[in-house]
Amino acid sequence: MSLKWSLGIIPYYVDPESYDKIIENRIRLAMKTIEKSSCLNFERLNSKPADKNLSWLHFTNPQKERDCTHQLQVREYEEVIVTLGFECMLHTNIMHSLLHALGFNDEVTHPHRDKYIRILWENMQPKYRPLFLMQTANEPNRPVVEYDPQSVMHFHDRAFSVNGEATIAPLIPGMIIRSGDKLSQLDKMKLKLYFTHECNKRTVEELIDACRNILLENTVAGRQQDKNNSTYNRATDEDDTEKDSGKYESEQADESDYTNRGDQYADNISTKVKGDIQSKKGNSYLTQKFINKSLKKEGIK
Repeated sequence: MSLKWSLGIIPYYVDPESYDKIIENRIRLAMKTIEKSSCLNFERLNSKPADKNLSWLHFTNPQKERDCTHQLQVREYEEVIVTLGFECMLHTNIMHSLLHALGFNDEVTHPHRDKYIRILWENMQPKYRPLFLMQTANEPNRPVVEYDPQSVMHFHDRAFSVNGEATIAPLIPGMIIRSGDKLSQLDKMKLKLYFTHECNKRTVEELIDACRNILLENTVAGRQQDKNNSTYNRATDEDDTEKDSGKYESEQADESDYTNRGDQYADNISTKVKGDIQSKKGNSYLTQKFINKSLKKEGIK
């Protein structure tokens, strides 16, 4: 199975009737392990999506199954059912199921596996034999990555044994078959090969959105600045008008004051001149009177 997982985003919904918060936290912890080693983002859904074109993971276990499941069920409208059996809750088990949901196959089905391991069918429980059938061809658009005995997708060497004996035997001396609780280097490489293209699309969209937001912010800021400038200019014009009006009134007041003071000065000068004239007239009259009196005294007319 190979799902596109557009833009490297994987929406998921955890059925609260099947799994409690403790198990959901375990699921989320496994998702974080994958996110740290890839460009993928798991996004939690609060309810089942109404969008029929959206691929999404549905963690549910209505039958209360206990065993691990390795074959995913894809329902109509891209709903991918992920059933975690109650005996399959280890960190590595949950990551194994998540990688199945992302399109990874069990590593024992690798088309080149017979160069590295031998399957011991006689030691295997019959109902699990289909899980060991080798892939005959590589999936379209999925490059072949070298066989990885350390992959999270690999079974341990006694997986599904009917008698406690090994079901997988290495053909190369010293090769250890072990699935750890961490992604192997080849697991990380597969994640990059499978999803980098979609993640790059998301990065481009995020850059476009960021540029659009910056342009919008600059436009809003520019409009606000223009508005502030317009308000400032109006206020400045009003201040200038008030200043000009005040200056004119002040000049008029000064001119009136100068005129009043000039008039007062002129009045003072006029009064003084009149006084001087009157004084001179008075002196002239007294002088003439004195002369006449003197002449009369001397007998001169």
